[in-house]
Amino acid sequence: MALRIVFHCCLILALGNWSCRQDTPNQTDTATTPTDTAEVASPEVIVFDSSLYNFKNGELLLDWPTLAQIDFEERFNEEIQGWMMYPIFKPIVKALHKQRVRVRGFVIPVDETGDEQLLVLSAYPYSNCFFCGAAGPESVMEIRLKATSKRFRMDTETAFAGTFLLNDTDINSLNYILADAEWVK
Repeated sequence: MALRIVFHCCLILALGNWSCRQDTPNQTDTATTPTDTAEVASPEVIVFDSSLYNFKNGELLLDWPTLAQIDFEERFNEEIQGWMMYPIFKPIVKALHKQRVRVRGFVIPVDETGDEQLLVLSAYPYSNCFFCGAAGPESVMEIRLKATSKRFRMDTETAFAGTFLLNDTDINSLNYILADAEWVK
């Protein structure tokens, strides 16, 4: 339970309060909420070019340097009444949205009940990971397991396969999500 609370506190601090500004936008601010951006943004065509990636057993092998191709912009969030950093995904990352991928990294368990269906995968071991201040949010991924899995120990290096999703609106989830994930032995 304590680890889950620590994870959620770190997640909120890390994803939401980089700037710690709590003022409200005024008429001259250009910041928008994610909903405003979606309504104003022109449709962008992203083409998936499989020649840019490596594959194994029909799954795209996703690497952390590719995921590092991201920028952030500060926008006001109505839900928390504060300023937050929101991701801006580069085209090479956008093209991966909803693709079946395999990714390797270090496990950071977030549940101590043994019924683990939510994990965090990090490009780095826990001592160097995003939550400890040595990396950015592009170096972690939320793993949503399809079924209850074995219990993973902290810093277990392993791989998962699933559907890769981008998140630029839900402040309670990480920017990268692997849905319907399965442990790759």
